[in-house]
Amino acid sequence: MLTTKQMNTVVYLLEEKSIQAAARRARISKVTLYAWLKDPEFKEKLKAGQDELFRAAIVRLKAATGQAVDKLIETMKSKDENQRRIAAKTILDFSFRVIEYQDLEERISKIEDLIEDRFIS
Repeated sequence: MLTTKQMNTVVYLLEEKSIQAAARRARISKVTLYAWLKDPEFKEKLKAGQDELFRAAIVRLKAATGQAVDKLIETMKSKDENQRRIAAKTILDFSFRVIEYQDLEERISKIEDLIEDRFIS
């Protein structure tokens, strides 16, 4: 079980830009912090915190996607030929990637179904 100081240090590691800053904020030495970073339970808590931050960032990105698409569409109406070309290329590139991902997802799903039918049934 982690101590309160260790739990707080996990938070500091997530908030600060460096290990040194997190150690200073926790009022522990860097040596102590590096020792804690080797502890499996401490590492697990830190990874869980990092994963949560990443998930929150993804949610924010998804929420902004509509605005980004609107901006690209708006830019395609620009008087600047170069800006229109860049916006159009960006939209096409992302559209093709989405199609590729959907195709891969479908193919992987079919392979998983075949494996399940062959080896699990």
